[in-house]
Amino acid sequence: MVNKVVEMFSKGDEKTNQAVIEFPVGLEQRVDAIKSRITDMQRSDTSLQCFGILGMGGAGKTTIAKSIYNGMHMHFEKSCFCLNTRANFEKGVIDVQNKILWGVLGNKETEINDEETGKTVLESKLKGINALIVLDDVDSGEQLDALYHPICSSLGQKSVIIMSSRDRRVLESVQPNVIFEIKGFNNREHSERLFYWHAFLKPEPPAHLLQVSSRIIDACQGLPLSLKVMGAYLYGHNDESYWNESLLLLQQNETDIFKKLRISLNGLKVNEMEAFLDICCFLIGEEEGTACSVLQGCYGLGRTYLEVLRNRCLIGISDNWSRHDIGPSRIIEVHDQIRDMGRRIVREEKRDRAWDEETAENILKDEKARSTLRGLSISSDFSFPKEATKCRSLPHLEILVVKQGDDRELNRDEGIWAAMFPTKNFLERVRCEELRWLKWRRAPFRDVPLGMCSKKLRVLDLEDSEIRRVPNIRSLTNFQRIEGLQSLELLNLTNCNSLRTLTSFATTLRTLHLSYCESLESLKASSSLPNLRDLRLYVCHKLKELDCEGCGSLEHLFLFHCDELERLQMPSLPNLRRLDVWWTKLKEVDCGGCGSLEHLDLRYCFQLERLQMPSLPNLRRLDVWWTIGLKEVDCGGCGSLEHLFLYSCNGLERLQMPSLPNLRRLDVWWTIGLKEVDCGGLPSLQNLSVVECASLKRISVLPRSLETLRLQKCRQLQVLDGLDTLTNLRGVRIVECFHIAEESLPENIKRLPRLPDPELTLYSSSIHFRASEVARP
Repeated sequence: MVNKVVEMFSKGDEKTNQAVIEFPVGLEQRVDAIKSRITDMQRSDTSLQCFGILGMGGAGKTTIAKSIYNGMHMHFEKSCFCLNTRANFEKGVIDVQNKILWGVLGNKETEINDEETGKTVLESKLKGINALIVLDDVDSGEQLDALYHPICSSLGQKSVIIMSSRDRRVLESVQPNVIFEIKGFNNREHSERLFYWHAFLKPEPPAHLLQVSSRIIDACQGLPLSLKVMGAYLYGHNDESYWNESLLLLQQNETDIFKKLRISLNGLKVNEMEAFLDICCFLIGEEEGTACSVLQGCYGLGRTYLEVLRNRCLIGISDNWSRHDIGPSRIIEVHDQIRDMGRRIVREEKRDRAWDEETAENILKDEKARSTLRGLSISSDFSFPKEATKCRSLPHLEILVVKQGDDRELNRDEGIWAAMFPTKNFLERVRCEELRWLKWRRAPFRDVPLGMCSKKLRVLDLEDSEIRRVPNIRSLTNFQRIEGLQSLELLNLTNCNSLRTLTSFATTLRTLHLSYCESLESLKASSSLPNLRDLRLYVCHKLKELDCEGCGSLEHLFLFHCDELERLQMPSLPNLRRLDVWWTKLKEVDCGGCGSLEHLDLRYCFQLERLQMPSLPNLRRLDVWWTIGLKEVDCGGCGSLEHLFLYSCNGLERLQMPSLPNLRRLDVWWTIGLKEVDCGGLPSLQNLSVVECASLKRISVLPRSLETLRLQKCRQLQVLDGLDTLTNLRGVRIVECFHIAEESLPENIKRLPRLPDPELTLYSSSIHFRASEVARP
């Protein structure tokens, strides 16, 4: 293990950072040593560099790889972290290739549809790009052929590829510059700190548990995963005999990590255990909301069980970014050792869940096992065993996931599909009356099979499917069955490009995803969704009108690239807390009925001329970007507003805010028509940043509360009214404001620290950019 500490750990852009463990004991020393070595070799060699991270499961390879990535990715043109390569490769190599392609390019304009073509696409599209790419948990030559070799042969000379693996031979086969071997904690203090933190939430144990704690730490052999999980398992237990029993179990299974980890499941209630097994088999990588709905449908509780398992360090939930979202999603994560432990329990003891095709085939052959099957994950081209072809019912099936097979390039005509792949035929015949979750991406049907329409269905995910319309229930044909799904909470129709209109839904819906439905013209169904909390409409180019009148429970509304949207009706949305509107034809945004709104984000609304908000008492953040026709901003009814960010609102000539008593931060960037900023009504303003406002001549009534002042490239600026009263100012930056002479500044301001360049990061809470990626309009 490398033990040098050379370089400071630096934070990067939040969008691309990878979540690390909550208490990274002993992390910085190892990460800094590896980063230092990588940096030194980059300086001495101008060719592409490859580094390996080797270690057994649970040693901390992924955590170290994430932290290296977080500290270095901002120094490259592009970057991509490919998490759990082995597990994702088993699900489908094409998806992993696309993940790398989209991750590096930052868009999904090109899509890979077969493995061999994918190699060629990676070689051509990534050619010459200087990128940092991490391939986490690689374990086969097949993965190297499909992923590593194509990107290695095409990336720019200043690129770095980092691979983690349990297999030294896999790493050695690519002849990396260095292999860093991770053997867990070789520092007793680090082991103690990690264990004590999870077992007691403090740096040392109570006196009566000191000795047994020390022996348990020894039994964990320095493996961070074992220390963390065992600590979380023992948390809250003060009985020394309980600790001694746990120690005995650990010592009896000293060489078997699965049996060690299995101890942590002791004490879970029956449904908590079942929820854990469902997660290990099917829910890893899913959004927290999806997992909550599925588990609640199966066991009556969702979020509570997730919290129990998270507190025991059996699962994690981290922010992640997908290609369909403009903000982060909370994603379910499970360490691969814990995942494998859960699947081993199912395989050896239960045989009621099938997460891969080998397991599925074995279970489906057995009539008794079929009758108790609770979860099934198969590919769309799965060949059902002969014994299952006459099956007409899966009476206990609660989870059904159909993954994309090798049919991606085929015409998805229903007749061709039925002839070539039996999955559709089988699932159209079989009845699944207990089904809670149906996930079938790129489904070929235009109507949900009758047997799948369980009254208990909570989550229906048909992304990339051939659905064309969802008519009224009275028609009794096509997709009317959705309204009859009386328990449905989450419906995902993302990328259903044939979908033109939606008129009827189950009134129980809480989440509706309609992103990339590029043919969608109207959404009349939204007027009768009293329980809807989350509505996402990204890249619905033809959508012209949206009526949200009947969505009284709506909390989050995202409209992104709805280019033809001219009318948005929100007469009464008392629970709406977040509204994002990007790239629309809206001429006005009336939020008068949104009294709970906390964050309003408007971007690329080129026809918006006036923004009047007479009564938004809870609004705390307002972002208005690239709204070049905007001439007036009236925030008079936003008494709680804390942050206002105006970016490239070129039609705005005067910014006057009569009374915003809680505004603490004001950013005005690249608003070239602005001539005056009046801060007279901002008694609490602490941070003022005005950048490249070419016509700005005057900033009036600078408040005494101001702590940081940043003025950059405002070349016509002549008057700073109140500069001599800024007794609370802690930092200042005035650059290329030619009429503001440095010698004319008060002495106390001249002595203040110089603020850093504001172009490090352009940000909002919904999306992040690096300055180099932001183009002026």
